[in-house]
Amino acid sequence: MKCPKCNVENLYESKFCVSCGSLIKLTITCRKCNTANPAKSRFCNTCGTTIFKMTELIAKRAREISQADEKKKNSWVERNLISTSQIKRLKPPLLPFVVVMTLIAIIVGVTFVRSEEEPIINANLRTMISEYKEHEPRTKDKFLGKLVQFSGGIVDLDADSIDLVPLGSDMFQVSGAECKFKREERSKILLKNKNQTVTVVGRVKDIRRSFEPVKYKLEDCRFPNNSAD
Repeated sequence: MKCPKCNVENLYESKFCVSCGSLIKLTITCRKCNTANPAKSRFCNTCGTTIFKMTELIAKRAREISQADEKKKNSWVERNLISTSQIKRLKPPLLPFVVVMTLIAIIVGVTFVRSEEEPIINANLRTMISEYKEHEPRTKDKFLGKLVQFSGGIVDLDADSIDLVPLGSDMFQVSGAECKFKREERSKILLKNKNQTVTVVGRVKDIRRSFEPVKYKLEDCRFPNNSAD
């Protein structure tokens, strides 16, 4: 049924035009006398001409428009179903790629973390003392704040710390290191004895010299896991 205002075809018995929104009167014009008749009229109310066939044509046209709209909907669904199936076919090949990339990222991350671990300076306590006596600023720059590992003989021990002197020292040796241990490592001090040789790892907090003796002060100390002492 055509809109009387914009002449756009509308569905049968539409009340408003789909194009301009105008009210559509449900009438059928007689082909003979051009009289407007109700949409479901079988005969013209002016001249009596049969108009039932025209009503059938209108209904047929309405069905055609409805079928065309339904066909468009079905074609849209089919296109989307094809797209979805294509995506599903692409997913399995991508899965191994994602897994491999994830594993590579984990390996690279672990390697990066390991490479960022703070290095430990393997040193000799007697050499550390000699270097400080020869050149204090250079030795402080070398050791202060750094993790150092060395061995020494125990000359004194407490609940949370031990004092070490260089290996091979006599009873008059005063210079050495004061090592304060981490809380979780302090129980291991109970297993140590004076004059025992041990290896420790700790961070150099300070270096002091009173007249001749040199004292390295270390914190967060621990006994290395591979230490046989």
